[in-house]
Amino acid sequence: MSEMRIELSPKFCFVPRFFANFRIKWAISLVLAYHLELLFVMFFGSQIMDFYENNPDKEAVHISIIIITFFAFPFLFFLLLDWICVLWDKKNFAVTSYKVYDDRIEFDEGFFKHKHTSVLFKDIKEINFGQNFFQKKYDIGTIRFVKPANYYGYGRVRTRKFQDIENYKNVYEIIKKIYNNVKVEVWDE
Repeated sequence: MSEMRIELSPKFCFVPRFFANFRIKWAISLVLAYHLELLFVMFFGSQIMDFYENNPDKEAVHISIIIITFFAFPFLFFLLLDWICVLWDKKNFAVTSYKVYDDRIEFDEGFFKHKHTSVLFKDIKEINFGQNFFQKKYDIGTIRFVKPANYYGYGRVRTRKFQDIENYKNVYEIIKKIYNNVKVEVWDE
């Protein structure tokens, strides 16, 4: 059995998690908002038309409908969806741990559905690290482990990552040394 070198846990920071997957959450929010608006119009369309016909300031009603339709509903859905995702991330980060051994890395992740993954260093093609704009503010980063596509060349490259790690540059250097030692051993065989 190989020796464990490092055990890490991701650091939960609200702002980076709030803006994670921004485009996906916004798209889902737009879809939900417009479906809700369609249901709203189906059930209350006649009342809306009566209000419109009996209101002397029709331009103000037009502007109100546009603002509610294109900005208010999607924004409210986005905030609701984002808060749910942030709370989910917080629970997941509390139970997530990463372990680095002499020959492999292990990922223990998941709050509702626990997932344990082990990746051998000899199966990793590349290791790199980086920070996005929000991670720079909190001095955290992400270390990515790139695995090649399947043996026949089909499929896409698979990536595993240590997400939102403190002192990620030092951790990267330690992991890179272990990785290089394993690669040298594999080539010597």
